[in-house]
Amino acid sequence: MCQSNAYLLKDNREELILEDVAKILFDDKNQITLISLFGEEKKIKGELDKVDLLNHKIYIKSIDS
Repeated sequence: MCQSNAYLLKDNREELILEDVAKILFDDKNQITLISLFGEEKKIKGELDKVDLLNHKIYIKSIDS
């Protein structure tokens, strides 16, 4: 499979959030919804930092509430 994994960037660290991400949804309140190929869903408060398609990585920058 070639789906990407999503990582949270916080305090200069990468923390795996979700594997095999198939869909990313954004709302107007800095909330990102990640949905995996298998239907697992994670909601993260943050903003998209970068997407590395070659290495199948999605980086989300943490926003402290």
